[in-house]
Parts: sequence; structure tokens; C-alpha cells
Amino acid sequence: MQELLLARVEEAREGVREKLARLLSEVAIALLGAGLLALSARIRFTLPFTPVPFTLQTMTLMVLILTLKERAWRSVLAYIALGLLGAPYSRLAGGRSTCYHRRLATC
Repeated sequence: MQELLLARVEEAREGVREKLARLLSEVAIALLGAGLLALSARIRFTLPFTPVPFTLQTMTLMVLILTLKERAWRSVLAYIALGLLGAPYSRLAGGRSTCYHRRLATC
């Protein structure tokens, strides 16, 4: 009886370990995608017929959508959340970095 109970406890632990490993890998993938979006937003180029600069962020988003499929929204959400929390890649995101760049009295 005790051996059966120990076997069930060990099975439960294995299940928890697998779920934790899966969760950590999903978080890592989302953060990697957010990092790729942030990096690709820095690469800009302009075309001679338009004054609007283009970034590689749109292409990176398409690559994320094609590779991650229905999980790509997690990378975009992580990118937006990091910007709102004040990550230095987005000056106008509303995080703490906005206060330093704009020197707003309301922050």
C-alpha cells in the first residue's frame, strides 16, 4: 500500500516538473520574440520616394506569426508590457523612462 502511494506521488511530481518545464519554455520563447521585436524596431531605412522611415519590425512580426502561429500574441504582449514597464527601447511607452526623457512633472 505504501509503495503504491509513493509511486503515485512520484507520478504527480513528474507531471508538475513537465508542466513547469513547458511553462518556462513558453515564457522564454515569448521573451525572445519580444527581444527580436525590440531589436528589429531599431533598424530603420528610408526610401527615396517617401519621408516615412521603415523598420524591420513588421517583417519580424510576420516571421513570429509564421513560426509561432497562435502563440505569437504572447511575444507582442510581452513587448508591449515591457514598454509600459519602462524598458529603455520605447521612449514614448508611458513607463518610467518617459519621465526621464520628457521631464514631465506628472510622473
